[in-house]
Amino acid sequence: MVKVCTKPAELKNKKDEVLKIAQGTAILLPIHAILNDSALYTQPGNFIPERFLHGNLKRCKDKGLYLAFSNGPRSCLGMNFSLIQIKAALVEIIRNFEVIINPKTRSNNEYNPIHLQSQLEGDIWLEFKTIK
Repeated sequence: MVKVCTKPAELKNKKDEVLKIAQGTAILLPIHAILNDSALYTQPGNFIPERFLHGNLKRCKDKGLYLAFSNGPRSCLGMNFSLIQIKAALVEIIRNFEVIINPKTRSNNEYNPIHLQSQLEGDIWLEFKTIK
């Protein structure tokens, strides 16, 4: 994720070293590193969607750790609409189909380190059986 600095800033790291960032500087946020930092997430390598439920979601958004729709004043305008659409689609799928995981589905949650964005290695294969 790339962000552009809108006003000069100074950031301190854990060693109290100061990094000066000029206005207009493009900043590349290391999303993969953030999502896999054990200081930020409990068991970062495990799929635990509950970490973003209820009060945890607000805490993660306030700390800049929930990056699904970007963050800040220029976050995705369609965020709420897209969440409603996804939920409606899932309701229809679950209501009308039995969803079965195909054996061709990847068996681990290994990340592909080549991709700039976090991307799991392998595919997810699903089969849909109509409910009568």
